[in-house]
Formats: sequence, C-alpha cells, structure tokens
Amino acid sequence: MLQVLRLSGSCGYLIVIVSIVALAAFIERFIRLEQSRIDTGRFLRELSYALSERNMAEALRICDRVQSPIARVARAGLVHINEPQARLQNRIESVALVEIPLL
Repeated sequence: MLQVLRLSGSCGYLIVIVSIVALAAFIERFIRLEQSRIDTGRFLRELSYALSERNMAEALRICDRVQSPIARVARAGLVHINEPQARLQNRIESVALVEIPLL
C-alpha cells in the first residue's frame, strides 16, 4: 500500500490528504446533526402549551433549554413578537439564515 502511494507521487499524497479532510468534515457534520436532534413533537407541544397559557417567560425558557436550531429560530420570533410583522419576519429569517448552515 505504501509502495503504491510512493509510486503515485505527489498526486497520491494529495488524494490521501483530501480524503482525510473529507472524512473529518463528514464526522464533524454527523456529530453536529446528532447534537441538534430533538424530540420536535414534544418541544412544539410544550411551547404551544406555554403560549396558550400566555406564559411568555416559560416559552422562552423552553427555547433556551432545548439546544437546537428550531428552538433558536422560535426564540427569535418570541423575543420580537410585538414588532410589526415585516420586521418580525426579517428577524426570524436572519436567525434562520445563521442556524441552517450550522446543520
């Protein structure tokens, strides 16, 4: 195996280095996705209940407790809920644009 790598020259070494970088990127993405996985149904039920009770503080606590992109987007909407609709939508989209690439 090493002899084949030596015979392939600099292209072979480049392929090995790029393969290692690609594997590292794959592992990092996989770990990030696993960490952001939540029970979405439970999160939405708890959030809906808090909002139906008009308990904004509890809704924010739920979003803070759940470390995921959807919770951070929902929190952005809750924090700016009293702003005009266009501005609220802009705030939510801004947070979503930051969170989505992290997935």
